Parts: sequence; C-alpha cells; structure tokens
Amino acid sequence: MNDLVARVRELRPLLTAEAAQGETDRRLTDKAVRALADAGLFRPVRRGASAATRRTCGRSWTSARKRARRTARRRGCSRS
Repeated sequence: MNDLVARVRELRPLLTAEAAQGETDRRLTDKAVRALADAGLFRPVRRGASAATRRTCGRSWTSARKRARRTARRRGCSRS
C-alpha cells in the first residue's frame, strides 16, 4: 500500500500541471494518461471496452436496479 501512495505522490505535480488543459478538453491529457499507466495506477481501455470484470459489472447493474425499484415504490410507480 505504501508503494501505491508513493507513486501517487510522485505524480501529483505532473497531474496538477496538466489539470487546466484536462478541464479545457474535458478529459485526461495524453501526458497524464501515460504517466498514470507507466506508474501502474491506470490501465487505459479502448473506447467501448470495460476494464471491470463481469462480476463487478453485474453487481453494479444489480445495485442500480434495486435503487430504481426503491425509487419507483416511493413514488407509487410499483409494478407489483
């Protein structure tokens, strides 16, 4: 864990310097992405692909469905 924290601290000046351009572009700069990937903190994924496992995606969808059902019941829109 300490190694991870050290790598993040090393990148902070670079990421801070790239923040303004990232905000303008509304995405991470190429330089920031390369630095994160080189440090082993970020694995770039091609557009349309997911870095999450099937299990993680499944849990996310299940959680979202449960929240949607609860909201519907609170608003009186239940299908039961």
